[in-house]
Amino acid sequence: MKRIKIIIAAFCSMMALNASAVEENIKIDGDHGKLDAILQTPLVNKGQKIPLVIICHGFSGNKNEPLLKGLADSLQVRGIASIRFDFNGHGKSEGRFQDMTVLNEIVDAKKVYDYASKLNYVSDIYMAGHSQGGVVTAMTAGEMGNSKIKAIALMAPAAALRDDALRGNTFGKMYDPENPPAEIPLFGNVVLGGNFVKTAIDLPIYETAMKYEGEAYVIHGKADRVVPYTYGERFKQQMKHAEFHLMMGMDHGFSNHTGEIDHLVAEFFLNPPTTGNVAHDKLNRLNTNMTIAEASAFWEDEGDVTDLGGGYTKDKKHAYYKGKKIRNVQNLKDFYYKGNGYASDGMHDYYKGKVVERN
Repeated sequence: MKRIKIIIAAFCSMMALNASAVEENIKIDGDHGKLDAILQTPLVNKGQKIPLVIICHGFSGNKNEPLLKGLADSLQVRGIASIRFDFNGHGKSEGRFQDMTVLNEIVDAKKVYDYASKLNYVSDIYMAGHSQGGVVTAMTAGEMGNSKIKAIALMAPAAALRDDALRGNTFGKMYDPENPPAEIPLFGNVVLGGNFVKTAIDLPIYETAMKYEGEAYVIHGKADRVVPYTYGERFKQQMKHAEFHLMMGMDHGFSNHTGEIDHLVAEFFLNPPTTGNVAHDKLNRLNTNMTIAEASAFWEDEGDVTDLGGGYTKDKKHAYYKGKKIRNVQNLKDFYYKGNGYASDGMHDYYKGKVVERN
């Protein structure tokens, strides 16, 4: 009975939050015509300032995919606004798909930023992108800098697209990368333009991303067969303030795990780490009562710490829940947060830091 009451209370709370949210369909001038977008905001009081996340979809995708719509909802219940939009040639936006390139999608993203920056209730602007949208997010942030884009999240960023173009193989369709045809039929009715390949071959993905000095949250599935997780891991290696999260058993689209990914990304944007004093940043992530001096000494011994979400963190020696060491972790390398208070090391499950029967 108590569990039923809790569920009902949570449902009522969610309904109340949704009732106070506003979804507005808007049009924004893009590189190849009007971009179709949805501005989603929580209840904003007069004079209140709230952050906003620009959400970018992937290759041949659209703004209303479950992962992206779920992220907008997760942000909204945390008091964060969002704009999710269709790139040129996608969804309900104008333009032809075969005219789309990563470069003109970056222009689209900058146009959306310009629109968002003029909203009088917006404080900070963040960006999040999945797959090719992750590449657009990283490169846009690298070009604009962290004075404008305060933090970014990359979900399975498809940096493999450059290597695909160099090999002359996109989604299994072979072509001559030195002289690509004007049109490359892929799957269904999707036709890729030759200019996409020509520009992708020389696309400075990591070189541009590494210019970004804000906080970056990179999350990738270990079972991703479209874009191997090493492409996401390289962002961690190249960017100054990036953290990398490898999700065991998850594929490129995070199938059956979109809610968990949305939760983790939304939590990152709710309290993004601030660049500056490294010990202070890590102290905030660990959520302990240590002093900064104590934290500095601690991490000198323990190494860098990774925020897994949900109160879980780990360093090179131990895993923690809200700063308290979790004992008997069998496989620290694969320790990850599953959502709803649960974590796993692949052998055991943990609920709020304590071992429980696997669910």
